Amino acid sequence: MAKAMAISVMGSVIEKAVPMLGDTSSIHARQGAGMLVRLLVEGLGMEMVPYSPLLVVPLLRCMSDSDPCVRQSVTHSFAALVPLLPLARVLPPPLGLGEGVSSRSTEDAQFLEQLLDNSHIDDYKLFIEIKVALRRFGRNVMLQTLAHILVTIGLRYQQEGINWLSFLKRFKLHGILCDDIGLGKTLQASAIVASDIAERRASNNGKDLLSLIIYPSTLVGQWAYEIEKYIDTSVMKPLLYVGSVLERTSLRCYFEKHNVIITSYDVVRKDIDYLEELDWNYCILDEGHIIKNSKSKITGSVKQLKAEHRLILSGTPIQNSILKLWSLFDFLMPGFHGTERQVDDDSVLPIQFQTAYGKPLLASKDSKCSAKFSEAGTLAMEALHKQVMPFLLRRTKDEALSDLPEKTIQDRYCDLSPVQLKLYEQFSGSDVRKDISTLVKVNEAAETPEADSRSPKASSHVFQALKYLLKLCSHPLLVVDKKSPDSLMSILSELISCTDIMSHLRELHHSPKLVALQEILEECGIGMDISTEGSIGVGQHRVLIFAQHKHYHILAVGWLR
Repeated sequence: MAKAMAISVMGSVIEKAVPMLGDTSSIHARQGAGMLVRLLVEGLGMEMVPYSPLLVVPLLRCMSDSDPCVRQSVTHSFAALVPLLPLARVLPPPLGLGEGVSSRSTEDAQFLEQLLDNSHIDDYKLFIEIKVALRRFGRNVMLQTLAHILVTIGLRYQQEGINWLSFLKRFKLHGILCDDIGLGKTLQASAIVASDIAERRASNNGKDLLSLIIYPSTLVGQWAYEIEKYIDTSVMKPLLYVGSVLERTSLRCYFEKHNVIITSYDVVRKDIDYLEELDWNYCILDEGHIIKNSKSKITGSVKQLKAEHRLILSGTPIQNSILKLWSLFDFLMPGFHGTERQVDDDSVLPIQFQTAYGKPLLASKDSKCSAKFSEAGTLAMEALHKQVMPFLLRRTKDEALSDLPEKTIQDRYCDLSPVQLKLYEQFSGSDVRKDISTLVKVNEAAETPEADSRSPKASSHVFQALKYLLKLCSHPLLVVDKKSPDSLMSILSELISCTDIMSHLRELHHSPKLVALQEILEECGIGMDISTEGSIGVGQHRVLIFAQHKHYHILAVGWLR
């Protein structure tokens, strides 16, 4: 009937059934309205285009409904309608609607423009003052206290980021902020959380709500440092929830005195039984691509958390496969691309997502695929792009900061020092190397069709050996310590005549990489430049040094000092 009488049927549905989605007094009304909309969306398909803007906003309000049946129905319908929204932008409001619905259509059209193009979102004025140094027109501008920081100095890309985050907050949407590293994801996320706290206080909404920030263990303390640096502690009161089991348990009594809890993914995994019982205002995942594996314990724990607003920060949300996005969106909006209960036996992805995107995309990657499969893969990619892009915001440095020069990559080759060469030769003649060679040969044989499936595979010996060699090539002290065997120390004594070998190994020439670093810093005019008068020249360049090993950082910092 809906296909034959779309105008009259949809008019009645929008005027009478859709308002039932917001009927908090009747769960059956919400369930029935949600199921009706889902059946119409599935049955009418493209005929729903003119009505999609009128349905999206009511569906949005129900995506956090307390009833799982309602959530599943409306999330499924919302996901199906999102790809239709770009088509609806160019169409006039549908015929046969009442006056009240027509006026609401105008408001929903504005929402539609903002959802599809964040540049249409009105500038959001923060409710807080921030201390920050930001880049503007190629210069660093220090602003001590600032109520509407981003508006005042004209940083459009950060202002648009704040606008987008406020838009998500207003409509209870969730998203991924995936700007390039260095463009201020932490600052933007901190600002919107702090502004929300201040806004609630201004509205006399009672005590502050708790927000949870989760980060990798390697970034311990970074968020607390950033918050304390930029935001007044009277607004955001962070608590670092880390340490041993006893230490973390003792910290729980302090939660009431703070409004931001900062912890690591590993702690969430260990303490999920406690953390899942709390109601969070914001749940922010820093480096959120960590949950790309839907089967990992960390991912499962994170998805058990309850939060009003969910936000992922990641400079690289898509790693190796675009299909990994499903797990991220399953955290943001469960059911948006299908649920775990709809998983195919042969895949970790829901059948719906696998059928629509997974299989076409994987088939199109085959170099021998036909034109038909290639076209299907392209169409699947375009469809997935339309569905997820309203909830992704990414700006690169090239786009955001026009004053930046092009990046130049140069390789600086370093020869091994005599000590490194001696240790390398000692490793090459060891039994470990022979064992690894045997395992590699076994693995190569196991890859042949006639190989026995029970053949042994290479163990962790290979990775341990590679790790040893990587450390050795960086600095001898990464593989030599006071606990090293006497046989190794005797080999080193052939090259180092002093009694304190460990202290001697700290000398710069034993690590050609540090020597090369010194040369690079001198080329940049950085470091001690003692003139004949004894003055010190300071260069105008700054450098950022990365290293794979924490101990190497310690060695480098010790040398720089």
